[in-house]
Amino acid sequence: MAKKRYKINYAEGDCFAVPLCEGGFARGVVARMNKKGKILGYFFGPKFSKIDDVHVTPDIIPANSIDVTFFGDLGLVTNEWTVIGKIDPWVRENWPIPIFGFVEPIWKKWGELRYTPEKDLMAMIIQRVSVEEASKHLSSGTSGSEAVEIYLTKLLRDSNVPPPVKIVPVPKEYQ
Repeated sequence: MAKKRYKINYAEGDCFAVPLCEGGFARGVVARMNKKGKILGYFFGPKFSKIDDVHVTPDIIPANSIDVTFFGDLGLVTNEWTVIGKIDPWVRENWPIPIFGFVEPIWKKWGELRYTPEKDLMAMIIQRVSVEEASKHLSSGTSGSEAVEIYLTKLLRDSNVPPPVKIVPVPKEYQ
């Protein structure tokens, strides 16, 4: 069976509504993308009950994001996630690719810092560090769109809005 091809219907700077598993919506922003369906997204609360209530507002800035992660674009290209507008003006440099941390999951004896260069979202530069250093950064990983829905549902459960995440941009020497 041939793989179905979807038309890319989003661009950097687009703001979109993410349906949550228990009803309602969160917001996200496409900060980076490539032509292979990989996106770096910034995500925001609060939880909105109806899609008609989800809008681009001035508080959608990196400093207010509750999560930043790489994810696949299936939710967007199938229109399960709705583009609701664009950040205006879109200034790419204001939405950096963060350093991600990874802690070895079984023994928790070592960690890594993971850098993704601007020029190739599929690449990753890995630096071995202590568990403590890795734990200071956002968790590393690439998720499918459904995994993002599940994670945001947990974050925004009971109308909870977690504090913003700490974003440490990838140093210039790794870009």
